[in-house]
Amino acid sequence: MQHFKASLALGIIVFLILYLFQPFGTYGYIMDYKTLFLLGYGIICSSVYFGYYFLAMKLAPSWFDSAKWNLAREMITLAPFMILVSQACLYYHYYYIGGYKINLFQNLYFLKISFMVSIIPFSIILYLKWLKSNIGSIRKNQKSTESNETQNVEKTTQAENLLTFESNNKKEKAVVIPESNLLFIKSSGNYIEINEIGLGKPHLIRNSLSKMESILDENTFVKAHRSYIINLHFIEDVVLRDSSYFAQLKNNYGQIPLSRTKVKEIRELLELA
Repeated sequence: MQHFKASLALGIIVFLILYLFQPFGTYGYIMDYKTLFLLGYGIICSSVYFGYYFLAMKLAPSWFDSAKWNLAREMITLAPFMILVSQACLYYHYYYIGGYKINLFQNLYFLKISFMVSIIPFSIILYLKWLKSNIGSIRKNQKSTESNETQNVEKTTQAENLLTFESNNKKEKAVVIPESNLLFIKSSGNYIEINEIGLGKPHLIRNSLSKMESILDENTFVKAHRSYIINLHFIEDVVLRDSSYFAQLKNNYGQIPLSRTKVKEIRELLELA
């Protein structure tokens, strides 16, 4: 399909050059149906181009592999075409105009004319092929980069064990944080507060504490109170204050209230009993 379009474009441009500028003595031609005569050159160029590439791609498909395309390769490919099209145009001209013998001089003359007329259309075609090749390379590199980024994200996710907290409100973005950064989760009505170390303000999303408990590792997190889930790695001690128990967090992150029924379990987990 690509070479069919290129052959049509070539034929049209060749015809327009000959019709509008009438170079190489065609201006002096006095004949009926001159426009159709000039159109014949465009049809010849279009037909030879399409037939040449069609057969060449059938006989040597590896040569036309788009991944191997470059300007030098395309110029080598075009050389036989230029000879073929110049011969076709020579015999076309001889058939309708005549008055001379076909010899080496005539062959070289029509080869020169074919080259000069084809400079503009082939420059356009070569530029478009070059552009397509480069765009293909850019897209390939982008896909490779995206693939590498995806792999890096997956590796990072596996290495850090990222936690994803979805909201019941579809308009809210999910909260994604490393497991090692999750300090505690607090229930607040229909919302939960996800407290991450290093952040002064918790993440707030619409969800339930029980839902969060179901997705967390029970060996790392414990529901220490009806309103709290705590990361065991951040509990420094269990303290009693005013007849109430609290989990003292490391690095002065504060105290979290504990249910009396959880005190023994947490002490055992912390090997503090």
